[in-house]
Amino acid sequence: MGTIYPDVYEKADWLTMLGNGAIRKLYLNRETVDKAFVGTEAEHINEASPEQKQDMFAEIYFAQVDIPSIGRNLLGDSEYEYLMSTLKPDEHALILMGQGYSYKGSGYVRGGIFDRIQVLQNGDAFAFRDLDHTRITDLAMDNLPDFEEKSIFTIRAHHNFNPKI
Repeated sequence: MGTIYPDVYEKADWLTMLGNGAIRKLYLNRETVDKAFVGTEAEHINEASPEQKQDMFAEIYFAQVDIPSIGRNLLGDSEYEYLMSTLKPDEHALILMGQGYSYKGSGYVRGGIFDRIQVLQNGDAFAFRDLDHTRITDLAMDNLPDFEEKSIFTIRAHHNFNPKI
């Protein structure tokens, strides 16, 4: 079990935060996605050609942004302070930054539910609703990848999320 120190801050750049695990990355190529649908009704629908198999399908970076050394570096001091002022006790915030296939999903447009992402912890899963979402237009760091989407998602207290696991 880890410890989060809310008053500890260390300046870091993008590569440092990737290297130390503060920011994590999910990368999916077309071949991986095609394999996920083998044996389902969607098998062979929009299947990648042999030349496309190694093409990027989606690349998503994510981090727990209410941790000062992560949030202040990514958002800047004033945006981080604003974020923290909006969180209620036992709420947390995740940032997602992506390119390629959208992590938002079609449910977001129809019913306010982000049906392509969820948090899984100790066998419990939860998805996010539109009220949990804040679109980010700018980040405070230099030399970042060119993200098509940037969002902060609030993890509400009723989900009993434990960031130390």
